[in-house]
Amino acid sequence: MVEFSTMWVPPPGEDRHYCVVVRLRLYQDPVLPSIVETDIFNNEARSNYTRFVSATSSPSSRVGTRVRLANPFDAATLVHAVVRQRHPYHRVFLEHQWLRVEAGSSRAVEVHDEALAGFPELAVVGGQEALEELWRVPNLVSVAGWAARPFPADCGARTLTGGVTLRVDAGRATAVVVEHAGRTAVAGDVRLIPHGDPVPEGIVLVVVRGRDPGQFCTTTMEVRPDGTFGGDLRNPLGRDADTVEAHYLGAVSYAPSESRPQPLTD
Repeated sequence: MVEFSTMWVPPPGEDRHYCVVVRLRLYQDPVLPSIVETDIFNNEARSNYTRFVSATSSPSSRVGTRVRLANPFDAATLVHAVVRQRHPYHRVFLEHQWLRVEAGSSRAVEVHDEALAGFPELAVVGGQEALEELWRVPNLVSVAGWAARPFPADCGARTLTGGVTLRVDAGRATAVVVEHAGRTAVAGDVRLIPHGDPVPEGIVLVVVRGRDPGQFCTTTMEVRPDGTFGGDLRNPLGRDADTVEAHYLGAVSYAPSESRPQPLTD
């Protein structure tokens, strides 16, 4: 077994769902190339990530998405949404517990999560210890679709037709601002909302976009203890670079945030 690791930064954008695919090449013995592995169909691994952050700014924000409940049968039936969560200090809201879904189709149901940070209920159920657990431990929310069989069957149990798992972290709301947007250097700061205290740690992903759609390059910068960040800008686009934006990636107890695009100055 050979262990490896690499750095991966999710690309900027509104889509919070990512699929990471890792593939291994066909193995050949370096001394005897005629010796190859016998099975090449187990050399791929995939992992899906759907991540949200319930940002606390008295109270926490409610975050979520739409999940589709599918009916694989040849007749319409009821599909129930079964929700489970891991964290005791999060609340999960489901738009509908069940939907009538036509044959071979699907319907969407909304699911939302909010951390209890900033709500008076948290002081009752756990106080400071509960708050620290909120910062450290994410909530894992699973939504599974169970369809009733639209035909006579010996077993009356519903059929699992699919599902999704959401990871919801909790963190204090932040704001990242680009103070200087040059073609060769960028500077800014990260502050807490609403009081403006500096965020003392984390990574900022700086994205430079070109004039043409799809043109962009990135640079990562560390947040200093006083909440500022800055440094030289990796800008292979040169004069074609048009705007810059900053994405604070968050840290333990600090929620991520994004700045508005700003035009680059010479």
